[in-house]
This record gives sequence, C-alpha cells and structure tokens, in this order.
Amino acid sequence: MNGAQARVALFLDAENFRVAATDSNRVFYYEHLLNIAREQGVVVLARAYADWTQGDMKSVMTQLHEYGVLMEQMCTSHHGKNTADMQLAADALELCLSDSQVETVIIASGDRDMVPLVHKLKRRAITVIGIGFRNNTGKTLSNVCTQFYFYEDLVAALTESLAEEAPAPSYDLGKARDLLLQAMDLIVSQGKTTSQSLVNTTMKQLDPSFSHNAAGFSSFGAFVACELVAENVEISGKSGMDNVIARKQLAPSKAREHTQPSPPETPEDLVAHYQSVLLNKGVQVLPREQRAMLVFGLVRAIQTSSEEGMTLLAMNSKLEEIALENGIEAPPKAIHKISHTLNIGRCFAHDLTPAYEPDLNVALTLAVPDAEEAKRRLETTYVGALLIANLEPDPKSVALWLYGSEQPADLDRARRAIQEATRLLRP
Repeated sequence: MNGAQARVALFLDAENFRVAATDSNRVFYYEHLLNIAREQGVVVLARAYADWTQGDMKSVMTQLHEYGVLMEQMCTSHHGKNTADMQLAADALELCLSDSQVETVIIASGDRDMVPLVHKLKRRAITVIGIGFRNNTGKTLSNVCTQFYFYEDLVAALTESLAEEAPAPSYDLGKARDLLLQAMDLIVSQGKTTSQSLVNTTMKQLDPSFSHNAAGFSSFGAFVACELVAENVEISGKSGMDNVIARKQLAPSKAREHTQPSPPETPEDLVAHYQSVLLNKGVQVLPREQRAMLVFGLVRAIQTSSEEGMTLLAMNSKLEEIALENGIEAPPKAIHKISHTLNIGRCFAHDLTPAYEPDLNVALTLAVPDAEEAKRRLETTYVGALLIANLEPDPKSVALWLYGSEQPADLDRARRAIQEATRLLRP
C-alpha cells in the first residue's frame, strides 16, 4: 500500500514526553505528533500512557482528550516509577499480532527500553517511526527505528516552512476573530477553562475550514497575539503549561458594539451556529459518511448478535470498533453520542416497547425496520435540538449541515427532517 492508504497506530509515553519537554524548556503540542502520523496514512489508533492523577499532566490530558486519544492510567509506585513503557510495548505487540493490518507504528518516547519492541515490530515488516527529544532519547533507539524525528526539529521545520511559503491568508481575519469569541463563549457556557489548545480545537469543530495557517499565522499563539484579536482578548493565566485566554474588559462604547452580535446571515453562518448549539449540548455532529458507517455498522451488529438485545454500554464499545475499522478519527464521546441520540430518537425498545431508556446496562432491541430509518431518526433528532433551542431551522442550511450539499435530494431530506421534528415537538 502507498502512504495515503497505510494504517497507522500511534503510541505515546505521555509522561516521558512531558518531562522531556519541560527539561527542554518547550511546550508539548500533540498536534505535531499527529501531523507526522497523518503523513504516513490513516491513523486507526492513538493511545497514551501516564499517571494522569499527577497535577502536571493536566494540560497534556486536556489536549489528548480533545483529539480523542485513548488514555491509559498507569499507577505510580512509591519509588516514583510506573510501567508505561511495558504496557505500551505489550499493547503495540498485541495490536500488530492481531489482524489489525497496521503497517506503521509511531512510538513517541525517548526511552531506550523501546529498542526490543522496535526490533520485534521490524521483524514483522512493520515500519517503526520514533519521535523524541534530543536530551531524552538514547542513540540506540534513534538508530534502530525505520525513521526517527526529534521533536525540536519538527517545530523548527514547521516554522521554517511557513516562513518560506508565506501563503496568502485564505481565511478572513475578522471572521477568525469572531469565531474565536464564539468558541470562547461556548467553552465558558460549558464550565470549562478557555485554554488556547481547547479554544483552537473548538474553533475547528465550529468551522472545519479554520486553521491559524489559513488565517496567515505560523501558530495559534501568534494568531491570538495579532493586533485585531488582541483588541478583544488577552492572556489571563496558565492551565498547566498552556495559556488561558479571556475577553478584555472593553470601554463602554466598544462593549456596546460587542454585546449583541449580528445574527447569522448566510447558510454557512447558520451551519456554524447549528454546530455551536449541538456542541453546547455535548453533541458533535459527525460528517455524513462517518455517521452512515457508524449507524449501519451498529444496526448490523445488533441484528446479528447472538444475545437478546444489546446494552448501550455494549453499543458504545461496538461503535468504537467500527470507528477503528473504518479509520474514523473522532473523540470517543462524539462516537458514543451516536447511540445516545438514536436512543433519544426512539430507535430502541425495551420489553418490546419503543422508548428512551436511560439505563446503560439494560438490553435493548431495535425498534426500527432497518439502518436507513435509524439514520433518518438520528438526523431528525439533531434538527429537534435546534427547535428546542427556539431556532427556526433553514432547509438550505440544514442540508449543508447534515448532508454537505444543497442538491435537490438533500434539500428534500432536510425539509422532511424539519417537518418531522416539528410534528414531534410542536404538535
């Protein structure tokens, strides 16, 4: 297979990396590791190991959670040691000995104890890429890997590349500033801290076309520090090793200008608004193709199960398997929300009665004839959330939001979803 098709697994010794970053006077950004992984192919698994109860791991934990990385808890002994390296090696071997068809394994660690693992993986024709810090990586490890990247070089190469290319910004700076403020308001409404990494991730969830590069900046921090954005926000403190940003206290005249933001006007603006409403409810609406894979796979699993029904907990595990098999990169919470939303949409029955069932351990059966009907009810439930928020859904914007197009067939689907949601919620 070529690089675009290869299946990639990423294993991160998070505590090792955090210590190395601190010793090198650098901030660790998981996105640098993810960029290397994505260059190799489709990331089917990302897993990190640490004692997450340690206070200095909170900023790393926040980043990994937002990217949907599986975080394994390692207990620290009274000697201050844990078994992260052993568990990482065991999991990597288990994955590659299974039928996962993983072709490339990325090991983010400078620990020389990884050398035997690298040898074993290479003997199975697995490409092994290592990533570590210069001051924390044994020479043997960097030599035995198929390819090895030093974290410092990744940051330097990115900075140099951006300086050389200096592409014309493709994302309007004023629009980016408004998106940042919208993301910050959403995070605050959820009771979370507006750290730079979380604000950056939330902005991309609200508008996938946004990136600090598209706005013309080499880093998200540089975007926040630019004159137009700095008029509205400021660095207010630290969350672990990450900066926390907050709205500035504006002068009265300026404050009045920002008190009532203008309502969304274009369908694209409404799409971002719809996404914001659902995110505020803890629901990330996945792209059309991913939703279909997950719903159809789950319905098939329930239909062919040897058990009498399936619990919501079992459904969530099955959805994670389906996501892994199909290379769907999404936070576990977003994947689990598929079963939750199907449940709200009365797609399941308990004791033959179609109804919402809050108990995660109760075995449920299908209350819909097929996966197509389940998918339709899922989308109707999404639209229902807009009605509950006292919005009047626009068919064209709903079509763009749920189906990614304004084709006549998708407009018809959007209209039917709006009509059905209205019938159920506003009889």
